[in-house]
Amino acid sequence: MLAYDLSADVSTPLDQRKVDPQPGDFLTGLVVLLDPRHVVTSGGKIVTFTDHGVTQADATKRATLATSAAFSDEPVAVFAGVSSGAHCFYTLPNLSALTACEAFIVLACTYGTGGIPFPNDTVTGLWSTGNGLPTHYPHDSGGIYESFGTTARYAVGPPAITMTQPHVYTLRSAAGLFAVAHNAAAPLFTTASNTVQFSAAPVLGVQGSVALNASVALLAICDRVQTTEARAAFYAYLAYRFGIAM
Repeated sequence: MLAYDLSADVSTPLDQRKVDPQPGDFLTGLVVLLDPRHVVTSGGKIVTFTDHGVTQADATKRATLATSAAFSDEPVAVFAGVSSGAHCFYTLPNLSALTACEAFIVLACTYGTGGIPFPNDTVTGLWSTGNGLPTHYPHDSGGIYESFGTTARYAVGPPAITMTQPHVYTLRSAAGLFAVAHNAAAPLFTTASNTVQFSAAPVLGVQGSVALNASVALLAICDRVQTTEARAAFYAYLAYRFGIAM
């Protein structure tokens, strides 16, 4: 898909504004990038996300590479996890030295409407980033439970979006700040009581035996909380690239 410089003067013809922006053009302190445009595959499965060398050596635990019309025909990583252990996951770079962080993940959950993933009381996971407490995205109760980069686990509450539709899930963790948002809306949850904690071996796709069921179009993790201006510019990029209504 072609991208365009939307910040250029509107009098400039669109075909003269073609560029190929990357997440690092908008974000400061980018330490993890999983972009399905940049992968090595084998048998239709993603072996390595090449931007930061994130690899899954076990062929049975790899996500499937697919092209998704829901994401403006962009490639996605399909995580088809179940609680029995037949799940997909990738170990991310060491984040244990981080004292603050902001993460953006572009995804669409595979099952359910709103906050209810399954009719059979099964919960879904997302990642494990440090404290061992499970993240549920979502829980079968209808809410989200989040423990990204913190010593706590927060009951975020029910989402205000339909999680089976493409969306951006944003998290900020810093001393005295934890915030969760969907798309460019105001935070769904925020607290001024927070202690940062990250693992040396964080994982995307599973927390214990609770696995992710979703198509993931992008994951970007930064080693600091972004400015309001940088975040807004990145949201505009994501909206254009993936056709997401922010």
